[in-house]
Amino acid sequence: MTTTGTSNQKRVRLKTTELPKPVYAAAGAGDLAYQQLRKLPEVAARTIRTASETADELRQRLAAQEETVSIRVRASAERGRSRMRETALAAQQRAVASYHNLVAHGERVVADRAGAGPDEPAQVEVIVGPVQSHDQANGASADAGQSRPTGA
Repeated sequence: MTTTGTSNQKRVRLKTTELPKPVYAAAGAGDLAYQQLRKLPEVAARTIRTASETADELRQRLAAQEETVSIRVRASAERGRSRMRETALAAQQRAVASYHNLVAHGERVVADRAGAGPDEPAQVEVIVGPVQSHDQANGASADAGQSRPTGA
């Protein structure tokens, strides 16, 4: 070890075999870090390439599933439409049947009140007038606006 310089400055020269071990450790760590940093552009490029390939694959899978989902949704909508048509048709048929039953019942009621037999047409007079409240209808003009059997 040799010392040179002025009183304010001292320079110490050590032979390489005389350097403290922590200096060698720092130099070794720095060199390893430098070697890893030199590989960084290649690693980054590979990572970007892999990410791009994965994104492309995912886009293709999504497109394939999107078509499948679209087909399923259309099929489900068509099944729903068919069920709605069937339900509406059944409701219409029940309504028509109920109407016919109501007509038949009404014919029997009118025939019974008119005194006609089941196969005879009933003679009914219908008086149409202004609409009255319930109280007015039960008052002085109780017969106005009501059906009355005629002749019997």
